Amino acid sequence: MSTDTIISGDTSLIDKNLTEKQIRGVDLVVKSASKKYPFILGWDYFDEWKKWDSIFYIDLYVDWSLASQFYNQTFRQYYIDYPETVFSDTSALFSFFEDSIGDKDKNFMNGYNAGKKLKTFVSSLYEALPEEFQRHYVHESAYGKSIYSCTLMVNDFRDIRNKK
Repeated sequence: MSTDTIISGDTSLIDKNLTEKQIRGVDLVVKSASKKYPFILGWDYFDEWKKWDSIFYIDLYVDWSLASQFYNQTFRQYYIDYPETVFSDTSALFSFFEDSIGDKDKNFMNGYNAGKKLKTFVSSLYEALPEEFQRHYVHESAYGKSIYSCTLMVNDFRDIRNKK
């Protein structure tokens, strides 16, 4: 079924709950992403993921020590002094790292761009999956109902030590 197919009664792909194949699709994406970004160790649903039809939000579990090594970044002094501190969820990849270049704005942008690159990579992996591994939604217009694949988006990065 193409992403712009007019629905003719079969909406079996449309459900706010994920099928086993759709969960497996996200598992495959995260596993593939972790080959490029070895600090990614898993995923979970974003708390309010069912609120949006066209976007499927997830959070990624990360090992911040591995992320620090991967990006050649140093933790802020507080996190060095208190290594047992569990990091809060964040959408900014460099939130817990020291300003390594002496320019807070440029350092922020470097972290923002690194996070954006990672998030775009995850979304593109999801788009490449066969349709049965993707979540879908219905859009109604004057031309009828159409079915589309959702976009997978990373919402936050979570400390792996918070995983239940």
